[in-house]
Amino acid sequence: MATSSTSVSIKPTVSGFNDCISEDFDYIVIGSSFCALGFVEQLLKNNCTAKMLIIEKGSYCSDIESLSPADLGEKEKKTEEQSWKFKTADENGIIKEVRGVNCYVGGRSSFWKAWCPKPTREEMTGWPGTVIKLLDDYFPRAKELLSVKNVDKIKGDQFNRLQEVLFLQLQPLHKFTAITRVENAPLALVERNSEYGSHQKFSVVDSLRAKIKKFDNVKLLTECEVSKIIMDQDKASGLVTSKGTLPLGQAKLILAMSTLPSTILTLNSLSPAVHGIGTRFTGHFATYIFARVPCEGNYAAFALDPLPEHLELAAFYIAGVSEKSRHQFHIQLNAVSIAGNEKPNLDKMRHLLKTPKDEMIETCHNHIVFVCATLGQVDHNNPNNQFYLDETTGQQFLHFTANDTDKELWDTMDRTTFQVLEHLSPNQIEYWNSDFRKWQEGRPPKDQIQHKSLVHPASTMWISNDASSPVSLDYTVRGMDNVYLTGGALWPTAGSWNPTCAMTALAMHLADCLTAPNSKL
Repeated sequence: MATSSTSVSIKPTVSGFNDCISEDFDYIVIGSSFCALGFVEQLLKNNCTAKMLIIEKGSYCSDIESLSPADLGEKEKKTEEQSWKFKTADENGIIKEVRGVNCYVGGRSSFWKAWCPKPTREEMTGWPGTVIKLLDDYFPRAKELLSVKNVDKIKGDQFNRLQEVLFLQLQPLHKFTAITRVENAPLALVERNSEYGSHQKFSVVDSLRAKIKKFDNVKLLTECEVSKIIMDQDKASGLVTSKGTLPLGQAKLILAMSTLPSTILTLNSLSPAVHGIGTRFTGHFATYIFARVPCEGNYAAFALDPLPEHLELAAFYIAGVSEKSRHQFHIQLNAVSIAGNEKPNLDKMRHLLKTPKDEMIETCHNHIVFVCATLGQVDHNNPNNQFYLDETTGQQFLHFTANDTDKELWDTMDRTTFQVLEHLSPNQIEYWNSDFRKWQEGRPPKDQIQHKSLVHPASTMWISNDASSPVSLDYTVRGMDNVYLTGGALWPTAGSWNPTCAMTALAMHLADCLTAPNSKL
């Protein structure tokens, strides 16, 4: 089912706007990333003749699949878009923005890091019980679709001895009261031998391309921005797009966009707006820490690798909570062993995991280098965090101010991350100091490690059986009877877990709801 992320670049068949106007579709999907794929995949299983149109604001980018990992990272930065303005009541606060969107076929899926942890029931605080149960049922289907597997189960040359050694070293972490579980990292990887190794990240683009090629009833319309949904009382009747007005007819409309674009489109389309839209905002704040230990003691074997260019990788998912607030964080612990005196080519690691920069590894021969990305959940109860439109100008604003609960969690997760690293090598660990651009003893200060950007924005149109929520349990946006929402905007609370696989799972359930009545909540 899964396909490679770096296969030969073949542009998917793209439909013309005039052709789309003349067709009667059963479903129109706005967006072309994970949620779109999950919905299309499941719906075609139920009804392989259903006529679907996928509308994407961006274009098909033919060079993404041929870029080196370093160039891919640069493209991600240069093509990121933000139509909203960021406001805060704390001008001295760390957070200065929320990450934007990349408008291509496949969206941000071309740039993701492939982490797909399954949240436990305890980690879904504030979620409706029925949604928690169905996620238990549909998560395995999403894992299969995205080819998710724990890295210790991957056969190949990338995750072997280092993964095993570090997993044993990490087992006593229960002594840290903030840690709740330690797992071998669940990553969405597909088998493919290349210069980067035996496995590559799963690609939405490849999977959608295969669907469009196989099914004549699935169409793709690119470079078409939808700015407004035309409403006829409580029913959506058409779309105002950059290419003209597209009538919906009897089609059901699926919002499979990122959190903030779907919120913007809904706010632009409803007058008056549905109560609650944008009044809740969550996401994740992040800390990045780089550390290294010499290949001695428990790690001595990694200095003896007969092939210095052979990189051993390891990746772990370590979940935790604040004892005070019970809010969640998790550590993505990545590691690479660097043997010999040659400067290694880290592209193999960069293609899969977050990596150290080239300048960091210049003096790291015979070392294990750790990269920790730690994410913490934004407090969903903070009334100061909102997303809204200025009714006069139409400008969108995201207002975010970290409260005391956020700050306490951030301190807890930073402290715990340092404790985990120092547990792995208590006496010989060094950290990268970005001010002095060198490795040194002692923990780096907060302003070097805490990231200015929020990631994984969520909860602006949360799902609930409470009539005050913007979205009902059947995924319909209240006040828009034939409009259905997928993605992180649905999240009642963000937790700290990476949302991709859960979003895909719920999109698959939505497809069942619309085609298999027994699947409804």
